[in-house]
Amino acid sequence: MRITNTGYSPIEVVAEIGVSVGITAADTKQFFGNRSHPQLVELLRDKLDVILASFKRYGSQAAETQYIRDHGVDVRLDFELPDASHRRIGFQIKSNSEADADKLRRTTKRQKEETLVGTLKRQAFEAENTAGVHEWWIVCCFDAAAHRDLISAINSEVGSGIGRPKIRIVEPREAYALLSKDDVDLDALCTLLLCEDDEVLVRARKDCSRLGKKARSVVLQTIGRALEGERELTLDDLLEMFEGDLEKAANAVDILEGSGYVRQQSGGQIFLINPAEYPGLCALYFEGRVRHDHDPEEAADFVERMMNAL
Repeated sequence: MRITNTGYSPIEVVAEIGVSVGITAADTKQFFGNRSHPQLVELLRDKLDVILASFKRYGSQAAETQYIRDHGVDVRLDFELPDASHRRIGFQIKSNSEADADKLRRTTKRQKEETLVGTLKRQAFEAENTAGVHEWWIVCCFDAAAHRDLISAINSEVGSGIGRPKIRIVEPREAYALLSKDDVDLDALCTLLLCEDDEVLVRARKDCSRLGKKARSVVLQTIGRALEGERELTLDDLLEMFEGDLEKAANAVDILEGSGYVRQQSGGQIFLINPAEYPGLCALYFEGRVRHDHDPEEAADFVERMMNAL
């Protein structure tokens, strides 16, 4: 496939993936509660590298991440824009333990110790004047409910006004949305964003649009293994997919027989799969196998996640 959304830069993809719809404060508590600052820095670096791999895979601009851990920056993202200008984004992570320590400091009124907000103000100055970043992202990796006041303080005292560099505050739900995704999910989302109008993806979407929800589920669960040679689908397999609901299984089979995807064998106990009926999904599967270097299980998962994310 090819990048069709040429206006996307790596940082814009990061922002898109960090959408927090459906994420609760309880999710942030569970995910960030026991992760240390170094662990979170490494996790962010890993996720950024997965995103950058999508750009490199499709022949786009060179980009890289670096551990900095100095001058207000934990991780730095460097990339070029289409006009050949260079951009540097600095990320500063604040962990749950840092937020807990700050809360204790404020509640016990230890006036001489620097607050987390004070630290961020100092680090913002360092990021601009020493690290030389164009944007500075504060990634709040802590319990959203327990530290609601801290989030408000960061937004009002650090993120207010127009400064250089531009400051973006990634709230805990947004940080969770980015950092909790596994690599296959990130890979699929990046491909969807970057290659939205590519012919393979357009045809795969068209293939799925011909199917109802039940039939689509069967195709997405079986097309990968069919392409690897496992062309038989048993009635027991179908019943397992639909938790024993024979009516749902029968409805799906009716649609798939009509499309030519399955053909009954052995009196209706076995169905022979014809994956070529959906060439867009076949092409997307082999996109995963070849360009993304997925094994068969990962490639099938890649296709399923791509189509279910639409």
